[in-house]
Amino acid sequence: YASKLGTARFYFARLLPRIHSLTASVKAGSESLYLLDTAQF
Repeated sequence: YASKLGTARFYFARLLPRIHSLTASVKAGSESLYLLDTAQF
């Protein structure tokens, strides 16, 4: 039980806050990627 609590604390402290930056990335879309020419890859 103690290890599960430790894992949950780690998740809430370190991983869950990333949802804000990931949400911004998803909402930004991929339009800028499609502006590149094939030669630029």
